[in-house]
Amino acid sequence: WDSALVAAYYFIKNSEKYRNKKVLELGAGTGICGLVLAALGADVILTDLPSRVALLQKNYEINKSACCGSVTIQPLDWTCPGHVPD
Repeated sequence: WDSALVAAYYFIKNSEKYRNKKVLELGAGTGICGLVLAALGADVILTDLPSRVALLQKNYEINKSACCGSVTIQPLDWTCPGHVPD
């Protein structure tokens, strides 16, 4: 969690680098990094275990008005072979 806050601060300080970029966040947890990047104009795919998707969706709903880029939320379990989201 502390590292996510440090990363989010770094993204904000270097915001011009992320505008119009495509970002895939693996193991997004609360989604703070991806949501900050979306607020800076990146198109973001947030992934985590299926049991965490509801939290990601809730945090996105709370913060979606700040997002300039698109946000897609997908379950992804690295222990299960299968389809990777487009």
